[in-house]
Amino acid sequence: LKLQFLYLIADVVGALLGGGRVPQQEMALSVRVVDPLGQDLCVEVAPGATIGDVAAAAAEALGSAGVALEFMGEPCDPSTLLEASGWDCDEAFQVAVGRRPFEVGQRLEARDRQHPTLLCPASVAEVDGRRIRIHFDGWGPMYDYWCDDDTWDIAPVGTCDKYGLSLQGLGSACQSMWRGSWEEYLKGQGLEAAPEECFAQDRQHFSRRGD
Repeated sequence: LKLQFLYLIADVVGALLGGGRVPQQEMALSVRVVDPLGQDLCVEVAPGATIGDVAAAAAEALGSAGVALEFMGEPCDPSTLLEASGWDCDEAFQVAVGRRPFEVGQRLEARDRQHPTLLCPASVAEVDGRRIRIHFDGWGPMYDYWCDDDTWDIAPVGTCDKYGLSLQGLGSACQSMWRGSWEEYLKGQGLEAAPEECFAQDRQHFSRRGD
């Protein structure tokens, strides 16, 4: 036992004399997150973590299936590295209450603002912070419009069925892809519906004419 101890001492001394050092475990990063009630959470993530890792740790602390984060009032890209996000130890992320950011390509139901009585299958064509560009599937870009992501003029897939509203078919360019139901359309084309967590308003207002 004494011999083993002497060997250990010799290894450490040798490492120091050789210019090396005893390796140390990297310290976890402590990140402040403000929950929907305005209370601070402190979550720990490994060095090199992304915003998505911070969101996952916050979701676990809150007992939630998932959360989206904002920083300085703007939505965060989950793939951004924490250390590249402008964050420092004095700044806190905020949980976006009941919200997840939209992603390009997600499908939803949207009001045709040129013909406000029409509710149509549509997709997210572009995202710019809290604004999104709506494109009507099967129609040309001249009918696209930009809107805030909490507008009453958009709703999750299936909202028209839920509230007994009339949903228009696809435009002529995509008519052959529509079989009368979202489920067949999404599955047949390999498309994704925007999650309900992306929508902020009570969808019963979807039946009203938008601003």
